[in-house]
Amino acid sequence: MGKYRMQRSYEGFSDIPTDDLLTAVKYSINYEADLYIEGKLLVSWLGFEMEYNIECLEKQGITTYIKDHTYKFKYTNESKTKTTVWVDFMHYFWGGEPKIDVRIFDYQDCPNAKEFNSLDEVIEIVKRVWIPKLPIDSIHIRDYSDNCKDLKYLLLT
Repeated sequence: MGKYRMQRSYEGFSDIPTDDLLTAVKYSINYEADLYIEGKLLVSWLGFEMEYNIECLEKQGITTYIKDHTYKFKYTNESKTKTTVWVDFMHYFWGGEPKIDVRIFDYQDCPNAKEFNSLDEVIEIVKRVWIPKLPIDSIHIRDYSDNCKDLKYLLLT
């Protein structure tokens, strides 16, 4: 059993694959799941009032804020917050044409995601590897991180 576990509505418990509380919080809210630390319930996104969840997170050193009408989280002690980004490159075909989704998160959302030091590093990889192979309109960038930059524009510069 891992340190951080979650339980989605009408499902059993599952381990959250991280040793980082901030990542566990982001992971659990993404799945609207109750978050447990070492067997003790910390937050319940659907079961508790949001104000109560925020208080519980503050006691653990996590600050909650709203950006673009969405709850976001960071360590109260900002020196603990990692600046890396995680990217999942999803290849697929649509109408017989190859496409790629570049999905960017500020935590490891899926096991296939790769860690990068910055968004600039991701943009450089896309420019170097994918732009020579695919038309720009076949490259779809979805930024789910706290950065939320217009990355499609950055590809053209």
